[in-house]
Amino acid sequence: MLLPPIGELRERKAAFLWALLSVVLLRLCWAPVEWGVLALVALVPFLWGLRGMSPRAAFWYGWVFGGIHFYTILTWLNSVARFGILAPGGFPLIYVGVVLMAFIMGLYVAVSSAGMVWFGRRLNPWGALGMSALLWAGLEWLRSAGSLGFPWGLLGYSVYTVEPLAALASLGGVPLISSFLLLINIEVMEAVAATRRRQWSLDVALRVAAAAGLLVAALAWGFGEPPQPASTMRVAVVQPNIPQDEKFASYSPEEGVERQMALQEEVTLTILDMLRDLEPGAYDLVVLPESAFPQPWFDIEIRESALQRELRAIATELDATLLVGSADNVFYDVDNQEVEDYRQAVQTGQELAHGYYNAAYFIRPGDSEFQGSAEYRKIHLVPFGETIPFADSFDALSNLLPIGGFQAGAPRQAAVYIDARGGAGESGEAEALPEPPKVPVHVAPTICFEDFFPYLHYRMSRRGAEVFVNITNDAWYDPTLGSRLHFAHARMRSVEVARPMIRCANTGVTAIVGADGEVLSELPLRERGVLSAEVPLMGPEVQTVATRFGSNWGILGFLLGLGGWIGLALAGKSRSKRLDPGPGTL
Repeated sequence: MLLPPIGELRERKAAFLWALLSVVLLRLCWAPVEWGVLALVALVPFLWGLRGMSPRAAFWYGWVFGGIHFYTILTWLNSVARFGILAPGGFPLIYVGVVLMAFIMGLYVAVSSAGMVWFGRRLNPWGALGMSALLWAGLEWLRSAGSLGFPWGLLGYSVYTVEPLAALASLGGVPLISSFLLLINIEVMEAVAATRRRQWSLDVALRVAAAAGLLVAALAWGFGEPPQPASTMRVAVVQPNIPQDEKFASYSPEEGVERQMALQEEVTLTILDMLRDLEPGAYDLVVLPESAFPQPWFDIEIRESALQRELRAIATELDATLLVGSADNVFYDVDNQEVEDYRQAVQTGQELAHGYYNAAYFIRPGDSEFQGSAEYRKIHLVPFGETIPFADSFDALSNLLPIGGFQAGAPRQAAVYIDARGGAGESGEAEALPEPPKVPVHVAPTICFEDFFPYLHYRMSRRGAEVFVNITNDAWYDPTLGSRLHFAHARMRSVEVARPMIRCANTGVTAIVGADGEVLSELPLRERGVLSAEVPLMGPEVQTVATRFGSNWGILGFLLGLGGWIGLALAGKSRSKRLDPGPGTL
């Protein structure tokens, strides 16, 4: 049984102080400090405490370290308690949920820690080093996979400000960077241990030299020439800075219909005024944030046709495509089939049978028809936010958690093309023309939390995406660091697929990210404004290794790491009863 070995852990209580030092060093890699270079040594104190432990003790030690570490970068989630969500009986369950989430994420570190010690006892140091790195990457991939995947705080993200190291993501995604960082930290620890014990040997020196060589090679790769843009696109990114308290009240039944309608009108007029202030003919694309307009029936002609008419007129006047975040409603007829026309819907009590998607609408210059459905529907929904996993199987869960209700869009949606009149790339030929002709540009939209998931970006890049546009609303977490931490993760998507990202957030972070992850321009947080920029576009022929092979590094790590562990366990081979064959062995 995997019960904690109390005696062994009590004897090694100093190890927990080392683990806390690693928690501090890792936290300094993230906002607001952002000393990402510390990730090269941040795990060294934790690994120092891990030396000599049994696999069972390593599991519990790693769990405590992982749980505390993840809680330090998840505390921003507590801020949603102010909206009364998940608060049956008045007690905000979010406080308990954040702690549980942190320690569930910590379980992956616990298994990695036990695995590192297990391999250290059964393999030579070189084999143990390689298998430990594979296992760590594999467990990170597992934590990110599926509808319940939550890739927040993967080790590789900690270097998002160190662009030469972040560039490794283009080879194998963030799990590859995590493997690399773990190898470097283990060898730094081994060098410290060898120096302290005066037990340097040729084998130890070779491993340390190999780690140093990997670091030099990674930096050389990162400092290499980035892909050159083929053209540019002129964009205006609108940050309306609507406080979430107002947005929430605009659709909260407790506020009353009059209050709701007044707030909806105020938000709508604010955004329309910002659009009318833009210079006609200056942009190809104008982006509004997720759920920009709080009207619940944006696509119901009888209710919202006036708003859509106004937006179509603005798009035509600006000669630019508008990307608008809003709900996309569908209805169900007597056969329980989806229909767009609400007049075909079944009446259930006082309501029509309907569902809705979190969506993005593209309104183009010259559009004359009402849009009853969006061109992009969000694919990957936020668990326990936009949807409740397994709710159909557990009615009690749905009653306890009165949230969710969104439907997921089709996993493979058609490309969204807009017309853009940008400049040229290297040749400069288009810039010499008085007015370059408009050409189609493939824009790949994502919504909110979707910028955490590489698979969506790999898929869209393989299908010709030239630029990603992420629309989000992180005002839920104001005034915490949640929005800045979210942005840190989003930047790595651009690195993985070598595509720029236009990011539009209600209160921030609104920014343009280059194909190498560099922040090209950014609006201040929690200020109303418009970010105007020329976005460099990559040609569809630019494909990174990660784009071509997807998450194969993480999958390989999962199969080889856990497979090797199980294989060694079945073989029953043990190199030593007590762990300490070398100065830096785990």
